[in-house]
Parts: sequence; structure tokens; C-alpha cells
Amino acid sequence: MKTVLATMALLVLSGTVMGQAGPGDRAGRPRGGGFGELKEQLSLTDTQIESLKALLKAQREALKPQVLELAQLGRQLREELQKDPVDAARVSRLRAEIQAGKNALQAVRSQDRQQLRSVLSPDQVAMLAKFEEALGLQQAARQAAALGLIEAPRRARTARQVLQNRFNQRQRFGAAVAQPASVPPRP
Repeated sequence: MKTVLATMALLVLSGTVMGQAGPGDRAGRPRGGGFGELKEQLSLTDTQIESLKALLKAQREALKPQVLELAQLGRQLREELQKDPVDAARVSRLRAEIQAGKNALQAVRSQDRQQLRSVLSPDQVAMLAKFEEALGLQQAARQAAALGLIEAPRRARTARQVLQNRFNQRQRFGAAVAQPASVPPRP
């Protein structure tokens, strides 16, 4: 019974620690570090992009010790929850430390967000409000698309993806699928 409770507590805690990340990677930065679509939507200049990249890098380095400390506390908590018997006082203390660390990170990220926004023009900052609204509707839009109420946007596929798809179909279904002479190897 203790093991079941400990496992449940671990799952809840790991979900809340991981829940601090926003879209993108665990720190909320865009995957791949790209600004492609954002650059187009906000009409970002190359100077703005370079400034944003520099700020993001500095912010990431400044937060690194806090993030590593939270990770260490999470490991300690997992280890404590796997012990038999579990030290409830230590678990409570570790949970409180993790929550305090998460709150501190959230406060720093809020300040960082203001610093990043200072690079943008007032019109660009106003456009961010529309993005925030769209993020709030994302789950409902996915559900509507899954139910067939709306059509989900199609992702543009690269030529490489098209070729790889044909190659995979040929592997599955044999020569009946038209296939170009060669498919470039995966990187």
C-alpha cells in the first residue's frame, strides 16, 4: 500500500515539476531555436532576433543553477518515496522546497518575459496578446478537429518527407507503390 501511495505521489509531483515548461522545450523556448513563423507573424527584424537570442542565452545560463537544484530535489524526493518506510516529514520538506523553487523560477521567468518584450515594438507586443488568446483555445480547437467539426490545418511537408514516406510505403507494400530511383539516407 505504501508503495502504491508513494508511486502516486511521485507521478503527481513529477507532473507538476514538468508542468512548469511552456510550449517548446522544457524552458518554453521554441524547439530548434528557430524564429521562422514568429519572425513572419511579428515582422521581426534581424537585429531584434539577434537581441532575443542573446537575451534567451543569458537567461538560460542565469537559471541553470536553480533548474539543476530543482532536479536534485526531485531526485531526492523520488529516492525518499522509494524507501520503506517513507519519512513523511522529509517528503513534506522536499515538496515544500520544490514548490518554493518553482515559485522562484516563475517569478524570474516573468521578469525575463518583460525583458524579452522590451525588444519588441508596441505593435508587436499587441500581437502577442492574440497569440496568448490562441494558445488558450488550442485544446478546444484540437477537440473540435478530432470530432470533425473543423478541419485541422495541414502541415507543409518537405520534399525529403515526401520521399521518405514513399520509401516507407514501398517497404510495407512492395513495388506496387511508385518510387523514385533513390531516396537519400536519413541523417
